[in-house]
Amino acid sequence: MTESPPAQPFDFTPVHDEMARLNFVGALKKYVNFTVEAAFQDRFDKEIAPAHARAHGQPPANRKEAGAASAADPLFQLWASLTWHSQNMMWDTVQQTTDRIIDDRVATFRAIRDRPASGAVCT
Repeated sequence: MTESPPAQPFDFTPVHDEMARLNFVGALKKYVNFTVEAAFQDRFDKEIAPAHARAHGQPPANRKEAGAASAADPLFQLWASLTWHSQNMMWDTVQQTTDRIIDDRVATFRAIRDRPASGAVCT
């Protein structure tokens, strides 16, 4: 892997493999947040909420009731697990780039901070 110089002093600059990981995780999150979530929403509307209404006289009234009604559903469990794990994958992937570039970014900050002041601020 080779690192390209940043266009700006503090750019977040993933290299090829880091970008490939970011793209994979982004695609996974898109699948989870659109396709799987939409499938679960459909199941919730057609099966879970009506079953809750039959058992309790009304559909779930709030998030807590909806969560309790959904907890045993395998599609809900899949969606929840994929959501949680894909977010952790995103943090892990971003952390790899951060760990690689942090020393350079700190050095850049210190160089900017420590250079002599120039110019003036006028009111």
